[in-house]
Amino acid sequence: MNIVDITLGGNHVTRDWVIAREIWVEEGHPLDPDQVQDDITRLENLAIFGSVVVTATEVVGGVALNYEFTEMPWIIPY
Repeated sequence: MNIVDITLGGNHVTRDWVIAREIWVEEGHPLDPDQVQDDITRLENLAIFGSVVVTATEVVGGVALNYEFTEMPWIIPY
């Protein structure tokens, strides 16, 4: 099954291009769960997200991936 769409959500401070450089799966290519897991690991290693959740939805012509982020607070009180 090919990836037909990749969307990003929940990032309010982090720019899309910062996230996109860590996502190696591409639209038009077959879905590889191991590669998606590698993308999640790379995004978590940035240490700017509290959580990274990827959902796959079957759509006409393939699968759509939605990357949803919870950003870490920029100021952590002592």
